[in-house]
Parts: sequence; C-alpha cells; structure tokens
Amino acid sequence: MSPMNSNAGLYEQKLSYRSNAAPYQCLAQPWFIRAAHPVYYPRYYCVIEPLICGEAVFKKIAYDLKRAKHSVDIITWGFDPGMVLVRGATAEAGQRYGDLLIEIATRKDHPVEVRLLVWHDDVFAQMHSNNNPGYYGTRFPHVGSTADSGFYSEEHQSYNAEWYAKVCADKIPNIHFQVRDVPSSFLDQSLSGESPPSGWKVDLAEHYATHHQKMILVDYEDPTDAIGYVMGHNSITDFWDTEQHLFRDPRRERFYNKDHVALQKEAWKQGELYAPASGYIMTEQQQADKERLAQSYIDSHSRVTKPYQDVSCRLRGAVLYDLNHNFCQAWEESKYPKATFLENCWLVMVTIASTFVLGNPRAAHQLIAARERQTKDLDFIQRRLSISCKALNVPKGRHNIQLLRTQPLYGEKAIKECYANLTRQTLGGLKNQLQH
Repeated sequence: MSPMNSNAGLYEQKLSYRSNAAPYQCLAQPWFIRAAHPVYYPRYYCVIEPLICGEAVFKKIAYDLKRAKHSVDIITWGFDPGMVLVRGATAEAGQRYGDLLIEIATRKDHPVEVRLLVWHDDVFAQMHSNNNPGYYGTRFPHVGSTADSGFYSEEHQSYNAEWYAKVCADKIPNIHFQVRDVPSSFLDQSLSGESPPSGWKVDLAEHYATHHQKMILVDYEDPTDAIGYVMGHNSITDFWDTEQHLFRDPRRERFYNKDHVALQKEAWKQGELYAPASGYIMTEQQQADKERLAQSYIDSHSRVTKPYQDVSCRLRGAVLYDLNHNFCQAWEESKYPKATFLENCWLVMVTIASTFVLGNPRAAHQLIAARERQTKDLDFIQRRLSISCKALNVPKGRHNIQLLRTQPLYGEKAIKECYANLTRQTLGGLKNQLQH
C-alpha cells in the first residue's frame, strides 16, 4: 500500500467555540476528507437512516420504488432481476425485482423512467464474477465465484434470462439499461503509488478494474420528495438476510451444486430405484417415498446461501446533489448492452461500411458513438443542472454527510483517504489519553 499518511498535512486542528455548554473552547479535528484529488464537499441539513441486513434494506427500497413518480436511477455492481425484495415464507415468495421495475415503468398513471447501470466488461468477466445472472441467457446459470459459486433454480435462471433479453431489446417501455466498464488501461493508474502485499499473485479478477458502486436515486427532479441510497448491499439474491441470521433460513436463496435441471434428472433416477417393477401402479405411500428420496438427493446436493450482514444508508438532503452528479457522470460514460457476438459483428459491419462506402475509416468510431448516444436519454442531465444543492436541504435535517468514492477513471481514492483520516484521529485520541 502507498503511504496512508501522505495527506496528513492537509488537516489542521481548528479552535472551536460554543456558548451553550462547557468546554467553551476546544480543538476539533475535521471529520471530512481533504485530499489533493477532487472530492465532494460536506453537505448539511441532511437525514441519514442506516439499514442493517437485506430484509430491512430491500423492503425500504421496494417501498420507495413503488412510491416513485418520475425517475429511478440505479448503479450496481451486479443485478439479479429474479431476486425477491420483500419475502414471504420462502426466497421465491413475493414480487421479483425485475417485475417491480416493470410495474412502475409501465403503469398508466405516472410511469417512471428507470435507468439501470451495471458493471460489465466482457464475457470473461461475467464468467468469473457472475454478477449479472441471466445477462448471457442460460449460458452461465450460476452465481458467485470459485468456492462460493452455485447454480440458480431453473425457474429463477429462466426468469433472469427472459428479463435481460426483453430489456436489452428495448421491449419494456421506460426501462433504460446500460453497462459500464473500466478499461484495463486504467489498471496502472489505479495501482500507481501502491505496493502489493508480499506473496500477492495476480488472478483473473485482477485483470479488471471493476467498479463496486451501489446507489439508488428516486425522483431527484422533485427535490422535496427525492430519496437516495448509498449501499453496501448488491442487488443479488444472496445479499438478502435477516438480522437474526437464522440457520438455513428458507427465506435465503437455495443454490445447487450443478445445473438445476440436470440435478433434478439425477434425483428422479434415484427415486426410480424405489419404484416397483414395471407394470405396477404405485400406492400413494410409495409415490410419496419416491418423491422424498428424490428431494433428499436434491437437498444433499444443494445449500441455502450463507448468512450475510452489511449496511446500507437511506438518504435525504443536499447529499443527493452529489449522488446525482455521480450517476449522471457514469450514465454519460456508459454504453448500450450488446452480446459479444453481435457487438463484434456490428463493429465489423460499420468498419467495412465506413471504409468502402464513406471512404473514411475514422467514420466507424463516429458512427458507433452516434448509435450509442441514441440509446441514452441525456436530456435529464441538462434538466437536473438547474436544481441547486440548497433546494434539496431538509429544513430539520440534523446530519452532516460527505459522499466519498473510489473512481479509477479520475484517479480518486477518497475512501482510502477516509480510512487514513479515521486512523489518524483514533491514534491521536489514544495518544492524548495516554499522556493524561
């Protein structure tokens, strides 16, 4: 790691005064981040609501999305349209995330413009991370990576594949789906000044400068009702759990050790071993025993996803001004989703046309850029420029907030600086206590 204290000189203690209680004078270290690279300013008159564990987080998200009137903006590392946000007795009992987005985007009264932006570099990144299950249809019917990977149920995976196919083909009105990548050329910039730990080995994942932003912004153009989320939770089903973290909770998703259809066929064969000879009709008890044996085989080759705890924050106030800037900047730089084969065909076709018809090879890039611009509604970005930061203030908001991010494309490492500043303050406070 690079020196964590390299920006210490940017922080100075300030003499503060207060008249309502002693001590009337005190030295206060700045809680907000100062760094040589651009960061967002601290914002005041805000409200922050920490939400622990997926049950609480996704329930609030579902509530806010159903109440949305104009727009929903989402950035996430991965998106699982088949996950159920508010669950009943099982992980499949309830409305799927994808259906919720379709519901609000296609309703007759106040249809909502939904903009969804996910990370996707190429097919190899998807093979490793499986962060957008269903994006390539049923080719990669599993979730997670390495030892934590598992296969979705047939129903869940089929739903995901169908949902992505419709959205990528623009068959669902008002749902705009884009993908973003972080070109490998930014790896050196991201790692500049950093020294890898001893014994560090490069694996496939480290060839990609992934982005892990997770945020939601609802009705930003209506400042009095605007709500945002800065999330630790990904929009993937295995991030759902309760605060109780119950053992094998059926409300957590069940994953299978192999393709679900193949596993069911194997289980059925196991059940056939119990069946009577051909020509005999099984009794109800024999049929029940056969089904029990098949289900036991499936259970032994599957698992309920492990307990998971994280924190996400529901936000109101001026901090949404910066959250909107982050989204708009990412949306402008995003691209239209295309299957690898179709993407390559399009590139070849445009290159040939521009070379032999237009007589200008460089026109290929211009045509591709023009096509990309047509896929995105960028007018909303200009409209939002007229909204001032103060318009988002919550009059009784008592929280001061600073939005931080790691952004390889702009060389920003504000989150790392936050860790460094917290460490300095902790060590400084401990040192003062020891001296006294």
